Amino acid sequence: MKQDVASLFSKITYQEYLNREIKNKLENYGYKLISTKGVDRLVFRKNEYVIKVARNRDKVDMNYDESAFWNQNKNKKLFCPVTDNCPHYTWIEMPYCNESPGEFRKYENKIKESIWNIPDLHPDNIGRLKGTSELVCFDYPDAMKIEIKE
Repeated sequence: MKQDVASLFSKITYQEYLNREIKNKLENYGYKLISTKGVDRLVFRKNEYVIKVARNRDKVDMNYDESAFWNQNKNKKLFCPVTDNCPHYTWIEMPYCNESPGEFRKYENKIKESIWNIPDLHPDNIGRLKGTSELVCFDYPDAMKIEIKE
């Protein structure tokens, strides 16, 4: 058991080291860390774009899911576009949205009237795209189409 625990802490320490290294390198390229809220990804901003970086190998699926969902649906009235991604999905890029948590109920009603569902929808993931009046969700890796039963 002792060795298992040591191995676990070694992995945690290594992940924290990688997170610091990623942060330092991106800051050297002009990106600024703007969110560490999520347990799955770090979010950096440069100009009018953000990149979401998977915290570790296990979290790459979040980026893949979000990118795949966008590429299949491209609904700019409900979702923030994914504009670029790493071939391995360690990061994805999106336009920056001004957070609008006070408009959560408005967005919640908007999504309920659509054919989409976002199980992890919450106020911190709602915002407006610059230059538009559209209220969109910018964190939707778990979004799915609602199955309509007849």
